[in-house]
Amino acid sequence: MSMTYERAMEILDPQHREHYPSIEPVNEACRMGMEALKKQIPTAPILSGDGYADGVLVYDTWECPNCGEKYEVEYEQYGHCPSCGQAIDWSEG
Repeated sequence: MSMTYERAMEILDPQHREHYPSIEPVNEACRMGMEALKKQIPTAPILSGDGYADGVLVYDTWECPNCGEKYEVEYEQYGHCPSCGQAIDWSEG
C-alpha cells in the first residue's frame, strides 16, 4: 500500500512524536515532500511550433517540463500545469 499525502504530512510534522520501527516511512514521506516542493518551483515550459510567419517560427504549443502534457500557447497559458500541478514560468516567453 502506498503512503497517503496526509500520512506523509503527519510523519514530517515536527510536532509529531511517533517512533518508527524502520526508516522506510520517513524516507517515503521525504520523497513525497520533495516531489511536491519541486513542482512549486516555476519552470519554463517547452515551446514548439510547426509553422512560420514572416520567416519566424511561430510557437503554438507548450509542453509541461514535468509531465510532458501539451497545451495551446494562445489559449492555455496556465500558471500551473492542469495535469500535474507544476508551476510554470512564463517570464522568458
